[in-house]
Amino acid sequence: MWPAVLVPPSKKAKAEGGQSRLSFTSCKRTTYLKKDVDERKAPVFWDHCKRRPRIHVVDKHCDAMLPILQAVRNGVLPNSGIRLVHFDSHPDLACLGMEVAKKLVTDLSLGKYEAEKLHKVSDIATWILPLVLAGHISEVLWLSSYWSQQMDVGTYQLLVGHDLAGHMKIAAQTSSDEGLVEEGVGLYWMSQGVWVPKSRLRGCRPFTLHVLRLCPRLTLSREQVDRICQSLNPDDQGALSAGRPPWVLDVDEDFLSCANPFRCTFEDFFGGSAYELLTQAYAPSTDAHARWEALRQLTKGKLFLQSPDIFLNSPPVARLLAEAGTVGGDTAGEEGQTSQRELLLRFRDFCSATFSPHPDLSPPTGVSCTSEAPGEAGASEPRSPSGAVLAT
Repeated sequence: MWPAVLVPPSKKAKAEGGQSRLSFTSCKRTTYLKKDVDERKAPVFWDHCKRRPRIHVVDKHCDAMLPILQAVRNGVLPNSGIRLVHFDSHPDLACLGMEVAKKLVTDLSLGKYEAEKLHKVSDIATWILPLVLAGHISEVLWLSSYWSQQMDVGTYQLLVGHDLAGHMKIAAQTSSDEGLVEEGVGLYWMSQGVWVPKSRLRGCRPFTLHVLRLCPRLTLSREQVDRICQSLNPDDQGALSAGRPPWVLDVDEDFLSCANPFRCTFEDFFGGSAYELLTQAYAPSTDAHARWEALRQLTKGKLFLQSPDIFLNSPPVARLLAEAGTVGGDTAGEEGQTSQRELLLRFRDFCSATFSPHPDLSPPTGVSCTSEAPGEAGASEPRSPSGAVLAT
């Protein structure tokens, strides 16, 4: 991947009348996002830049953190209030891992850090939230590809901080101890075990996340364009102007083409129907974390090797069936339990058929899968059985 980071012109360039602009091509030629020539009909991105914006091309996406921190350190970007316009097939909004030292995370929440050390503990999926926790970025606009389904389209008010153990966590600003608010983005962090009630956070920073999704023709709806313009220039309904507020453009090339390596490999081994089965089995109903924990106990205890009767009466399966029976009224509850029982029996059959005490982890001959680093999974473009991306 070759993400590009655009940093606005320096203070000197602004004094000379320079402004930021969106650049989707090389430094020699710039394409402008322009919905309508008439400013009264639609916001327009105009070019008033006397100096070209600073563009940094990096290999690993987490390396994009360094030019942003350098721009903050040099005064090109302010210390806070930065908007990040993020074109990517993945959110890249995972929290730093549990192995990261407590002092580093707690100091980060106070705005204290060493850029090189922070970069070293970050990766391609975790480089954005440290910049939020440090207080630099206050708003993220994630423009996702049409096949990216990790989060629901919408605007979310969130908090990032750390718990008493010094581990980075995230919460909705409206959540409470009475229960987790499973918003359209909550499942993304619940799968990492970092989505918590806001009362558990310490040293937290509020931020806004806009999730926008392009259609297959790579266009945005008028409503989404208006949301971008309003975010980048909240005090002006017309053409965008520079410096109010400052923003950084980040583009990952996988925004244009990407595949989920874990799904590709799984389907090459077991087929698409098995993948759909697991998708249904792990789909949350009322409490995602409780469901995933029950399935974890089921597989770790190898309960799928038991007879169907013993399997259905085991505590984890009984909890899943009881949960299905509480959805809707009596009739709906009975139908839900019947459907859940059939699903879990199919899940048992798949696990028992593929289980081996000495599994061969070598891919079958001819397996073709797009290579991609862990932590970037979750987006998958339509693919042919051979692994080639299908034209849409």
